[in-house]
Amino acid sequence: MGKGRSRLLYQITLMLVIVLVIIGVTVFLVVNGAMDRLIEEDKQDRIDSEAQIIYNDAVYISDIQLAQMLVDFPELDVAEVLAAVKEKRMHEFIAYANEGLKEGLEAGMLGAETVMIADPTGSTSLGYPFALACSDDDLTYEEIPENIITAFEEDEHYIYLEEGIPELGFEGEYLVTLVSLRPQGIPTEYIFLGIRPFAEEIARIDDFYSSERNRVTWILALVIGGGIVLIFLITFFILQRMINKQITRPIDELTAVAGEVMDGNLDVEIDIREGEEFETLKRAFREMLVSIRDVLNKSIGKE
Repeated sequence: MGKGRSRLLYQITLMLVIVLVIIGVTVFLVVNGAMDRLIEEDKQDRIDSEAQIIYNDAVYISDIQLAQMLVDFPELDVAEVLAAVKEKRMHEFIAYANEGLKEGLEAGMLGAETVMIADPTGSTSLGYPFALACSDDDLTYEEIPENIITAFEEDEHYIYLEEGIPELGFEGEYLVTLVSLRPQGIPTEYIFLGIRPFAEEIARIDDFYSSERNRVTWILALVIGGGIVLIFLITFFILQRMINKQITRPIDELTAVAGEVMDGNLDVEIDIREGEEFETLKRAFREMLVSIRDVLNKSIGKE
């Protein structure tokens, strides 16, 4: 009987451990998933915050650049410039604009790798969006990718590109700043583009959140693991006490009574406590002893 009761205790405990582990793993995964979402949201907020600062600088710098160009070319012949663009040859004004963008880039403008002025439609010249002027001469007149033009048309101030701009030779993570340019006296709207490598910033943000995430994950794992162990220990001893009180003790009492009966003592008393688990069994056992005594007494009386 003792082995059976111990086996029952360990079986119940094992089931409890399995349930607690499942609950713990579920809680861990749910909390970890929620933490990942919060990290991604906060990460995006940090990217947006840095991008907004860069954008504000770009607005200021582009205004200065454009004003200087118009001062240096007060009587710009727009038709002549458009004719040069259609033929994809370098015009004096475009060459000057390229040099101005190069000087700004060398001075650390926006922390960019390349800056350019783009025509978002190209309807009056090449028929597609293109770089009208660029700090990299080789990119002058190159087509601007559709996703950048779409972002500009949707009034986005910047666009973060994880894959970069492979069409223009920029591989990796880049932040492209988009500033609207409306030169005085020219009906066409242009875009001032600042193409900035953003891999280091993303790596820095990732490193910060990675260390924080690992720390929080360990704390969460310790709290959940410690909670499971604590609940297991408390429940194990409570179960042990309950089984001992509700099952073991009554069975031991009945076993002792049965032993005395087997030794021939039919006058043994059975203690019955109201509400106990084996109350019915004890009453039946006591009634059985009474019946046996009655039968024996009648047999002895007849003799």
